[in-house]
Amino acid sequence: MMKPFTGRQLSSRDQIFDYRLSEARRLTENCFGIMAAVHRVLLKPMEVHAANADRIIKECLYLADEWRQELDPLPQAELGSVA
Repeated sequence: MMKPFTGRQLSSRDQIFDYRLSEARRLTENCFGIMAAVHRVLLKPMEVHAANADRIIKECLYLADEWRQELDPLPQAELGSVA
């Protein structure tokens, strides 16, 4: 698990790292919240082995990606050319 740098006088490089880590964490929490609204199994602690919990989460991600692709009429490669 990645942790932010601590201290008051961080270098600009460390501040940038902390900012990007914070943004990545926020994005992950938002995505997980959206998935939990659809997949109720994610709302409570899983009483399974870590390997099984990892597999359950990966399956939920796979399903979310499949649903997103069904709703998105444009292939990802074409998104850059639309304007």
